[in-house]
Amino acid sequence: MRMTDSRLLAALSGRPYYRVGYTWRDGRVDPGSGVASLVRSFAEPERFGEAVRKNLAPRLRQSYPEAVLSTYTGVWQLVPGRVERLKGYALFCDRPDGSKRCLGRHAVAVTTDLEGYPVGEPKVIRDVRIGNGSLRLPPV
Repeated sequence: MRMTDSRLLAALSGRPYYRVGYTWRDGRVDPGSGVASLVRSFAEPERFGEAVRKNLAPRLRQSYPEAVLSTYTGVWQLVPGRVERLKGYALFCDRPDGSKRCLGRHAVAVTTDLEGYPVGEPKVIRDVRIGNGSLRLPPV
């Protein structure tokens, strides 16, 4: 079933909601294939990303004192089996390099609550960007 009615979508866009998708196999829904995701309005991910950067920076600077976090928020996914935890990456540079912004040479894999506060220990993954282009990030 797809929700395509514009009135329904407008009603849902007023606040975050959960969406679940299933795979069809041989004309039937595969009940074990369900994948849940959190859908947010445009402004919500911006606030979430700002909170992640604000709360992750002090932890990151314990090991990388001059680290600069990228403003790119990235793709975040619900932790399987949970609806109150998200996992994803925050990109960072070791230090300011004189450019206007950090694209992110390295990444921090982190799990957060829905507000962007890290829970558990973040894991640094070095050298994830090829030059100034593509990212090579392992699955979250």
